[in-house]
Amino acid sequence: MNHDPEIAQASYKKPSSSSRPLILLIHCIAELVGVFLYVLPGEAATAAFILSSATNRPGFGSLLNIAFAYTFGIIIGIILTAHVSGSHLSPGVSLSFAIFRGFPKYRVLPYILFQLLGSILATLVVYGIYGQSLNTLENALRSNGREDLIYSSTGPAGVGGFFPGPNQNLGRVFFGEFIASAVLGLLIFGAIDLRNPLMSRASIPFIIGIGYFIAIISFGLNTVVLNTARGLGGQIGTSMIYGGRVFSNHRYVALATLTNIPATMLGGLVYKLISWHYEEGINANPHPGPNPRKETTD
Repeated sequence: MNHDPEIAQASYKKPSSSSRPLILLIHCIAELVGVFLYVLPGEAATAAFILSSATNRPGFGSLLNIAFAYTFGIIIGIILTAHVSGSHLSPGVSLSFAIFRGFPKYRVLPYILFQLLGSILATLVVYGIYGQSLNTLENALRSNGREDLIYSSTGPAGVGGFFPGPNQNLGRVFFGEFIASAVLGLLIFGAIDLRNPLMSRASIPFIIGIGYFIAIISFGLNTVVLNTARGLGGQIGTSMIYGGRVFSNHRYVALATLTNIPATMLGGLVYKLISWHYEEGINANPHPGPNPRKETTD
């Protein structure tokens, strides 16, 4: 098996050619499960926030709650699947690993498809759990002539889907998403680099989870997706409930759900550039740090 060596290292025997499709399927299912566990609590917290805001019941939801839900979801997803699939849980991560970390390219598309499926399933489950309350809210909006609010970030379709705010500038949406995702990509590549003496395998899920938390509370007000599996998968799952109108603003949907892919790649590239001396063997000390006997002005 040749998945990411610093996340998933298990003492498996090298699979025969006949068993490789089965092993790939198992890895893909692990990606599905990991994404499901990451998306489910986040979207459930979003549903609680939307419903509590609509019914003026404070205490049942907030942006902070949503951030914590996604954070613990991603931590749990990574912990439970890292030893199986490497816990990519994101198309941007899978593509970046294929480019910069030797992840087999033939696995990328199956991983992405199952990541999307995990998000779709999580979205449908959340709508199933909160369906009655969301239907009540939908009916109230229709009866008040505010059907447009159904398809908004504060409406029932906003639980799994993404919609632009009033007068929201697409350029700023792109810029915020790109910066947040690039920094997160840089963090992910740094977190899994165990040449860093400050890192350990056990800390990886928590470091990445903290990265998601910071991104959500910092950029969430302006809409932040960070992960195409969550964004596009959630949008598809929502369209199964509320129809094709979920994709009516296709330019916004594309920007919000796909920008993270090149941004994550950029984050990976930046980390490769700042750590290239390790790989080239220029630095003889594998754990560099301050040298009390020497100061430089370089």
